[in-house]
Amino acid sequence: MTYMSLQLNTSFNQRLTVLAPRISEQEYKEILASWAGMRNRADYQAVVQRVDSDAAAKGVVLPDFLGGADPSK
Repeated sequence: MTYMSLQLNTSFNQRLTVLAPRISEQEYKEILASWAGMRNRADYQAVVQRVDSDAAAKGVVLPDFLGGADPSK
């Protein structure tokens, strides 16, 4: 469980770091707050979808998910 938690957090931080220069400070804070407030898989998927959507809208290519962090699995 600890290893999966590390993968989730690492993937999230990598992807948000890549996106950060292209979004506002407020958007960045909202994404971080959503991440911090997650309670279940649906919340995780919503945060991932938000990051993916923002990246697509800004033309940003995000790093691939680490092993256990891929929300589609």
